[in-house]
Formats: sequence, C-alpha cells, structure tokens
Amino acid sequence: MNLSLVSPALYPRPVWITYILPRFLELLPLEYWYMALRIVCQSSRFANIVNKHLPLRQKRVKRLRQPPWFSEQLLEAIKHRNKLLKKAKRTKTDEDWRLYKISRNTTYYKIRFSKANFFKAAINDNVNNPRIYWNHLNTLIKGNNVQQDIILEVESNELTSDPNKVAKAFNLAFVNIAQKYIDEGLQGTATPGLQKLRSFNRFLRLQKDAARVILNIKRPQDVPSSELFSKLKWMTINQRVDYFTSIMMYQIINKSSPNYLHNRFEYVKDKHQNNTRSAASGNLFIPKLSSKTGQRSFQYRGVTAWNGLSVGARDYSLEKFTKYVAGIVCN
Repeated sequence: MNLSLVSPALYPRPVWITYILPRFLELLPLEYWYMALRIVCQSSRFANIVNKHLPLRQKRVKRLRQPPWFSEQLLEAIKHRNKLLKKAKRTKTDEDWRLYKISRNTTYYKIRFSKANFFKAAINDNVNNPRIYWNHLNTLIKGNNVQQDIILEVESNELTSDPNKVAKAFNLAFVNIAQKYIDEGLQGTATPGLQKLRSFNRFLRLQKDAARVILNIKRPQDVPSSELFSKLKWMTINQRVDYFTSIMMYQIINKSSPNYLHNRFEYVKDKHQNNTRSAASGNLFIPKLSSKTGQRSFQYRGVTAWNGLSVGARDYSLEKFTKYVAGIVCN
C-alpha cells in the first residue's frame, strides 16, 4: 500500500503567447481583410432580416425561489386570470371582460389573504425569538424609506417642520400627559375630585370590613379601625397614597426619575435671594394654587409632603427612607 503524498493534478490553463503585431499584419494578405469585412456586413444584414420577421420572444422566467406565502392555489389562480385576460383581448366581448375582472379581483384578494395569514402566524409564533420576529417585520416594511418632513402646528398657531420645534412640542405634550396620569393614577383625587373621593371612601370602608372579618371582631363599634390596621400592619388607602407620594418625590429630587418630572419642581432658594428658613432648609417652592382641584394635584401635594419631612431624612438611602416614611404615615 503506497502512502506517499501525491500532489493533485492541475487543470490545464491557457497561456498567452506574445506576438509581434507588424509581422502578423504582413503575413495577412489584403484580400483577407475584404473578405472578413464582407462577412461582417452580410451577417449584420441577415440578423436584421431575422429580427424583423422572426423576432426573439421574451418570456418571463419563473423565480427559483417563490415567496413563502406563495402556494399552488395562487399559481393556478394567476394562470386562470392571465388566460381570461388573453381571451378578453382577443374577443373584446363584454362577457369575457366581465369574467376576467371577476378572476382578477378574486386573485388579488387571495394573494392579500395569503400574505396576511402567513405574516400573522409567523409573528405570533416567534414573539419570543426577536431575531426571526424582526426579520419578518423587515420583509413587511421593506421598500424605499423616504424621509418626509413632519409639519406640525405649534404655539401661536404656527406651522413648522423644524425638527427642534417639533420635538419640543411633542415633549411638552408628553409632559402634560404624564402629569395628568400621575394625578389620576397615584393621587386618584384629580378632576373630577368628588367622584374619586367617594371611590376612595368606599375602598376605605371595604378595608375596614376586611380587617374586622380577619380579626373576627363581632361588635365593630367596640374596636376602632385604627387599632385593627395597626394589628394587621396595614395602611389605609389614603396613607398608601401619601406613602407613594413621598417615595416618588424622593426619586424625583435625587434624579432617579425622568428629567421632565425633575424640571417641574424648584427650590425656594432658586426663586428668590431672601434668607428665609424655608430657603435654608432646602424646601421646595409651593405653587400658588387657590382651587381645591389644583391642591389635589401631584405637583402641589408632592411639594407639601416633601417639605413636611425632616431635613436629615431627605439624605437617607432609599431603603432607609422608605422605612422612615412608612413609620411616619402609619403613626
């Protein structure tokens, strides 16, 4: 057995040989050039005649890979539509055109229905696979991404497409929406205040009834609800709102929240240069709101809750601050 290594055979390759052009031209007689020119002219004339009477037929070649949503039923529908179109063009009768239009519309909706079902199933099946999920989305939105200018009406009824002004308008709208959401979700006492307040009172009564059932209090009038909550270590709904208000103000002041919330609050020392106790203690400026609705907003109640805390507690860590606030609220 021969185990010696043998280099593989190489395929032959062309080698260009240098030649001298003047000697090559001397060896060719002049009549050869006339003959070659005559052949070229005759071949071009023959090609023109063939193209005129026997033109090349341009036929569409099928794609090697059809889209994944394409099926044999769609192919048959497209063939039937094309067949009816040729017949309608040949006969030019109203009946044939009517049949073609019916087939055309049916094929169009079949294609749309097949696409919609395929991509809907593909996206729903790959929600937990971001790579495949975004690949399907890219095929849906594929195309020429033409960047269009956004024309927006900003302050003073001005129409502008300036990106900075448009971004500022959107940020201002988002801040207002976020503030409204905080007032409604966290406080629960924004406009309309009376209806929200009644809901809070009903929830408080439900808490009291649940505490009496848990502690098996048969005569509710003998034990006040404050003692029940202290035994269960519960917070009332109003205490819980005050608790979360203080926690959120701590995060806003320490810049652990978005900037649009931090920018809505100002210190007293930044409003004036007077040497007052509120400015020296680092209190926040209380907005002047005379209506009850405004005083129920987070911007007002958050400031009053923060100013009511001790100065030393404002520098606590978040874990220590939450325990401190929970003790104050429950007591």
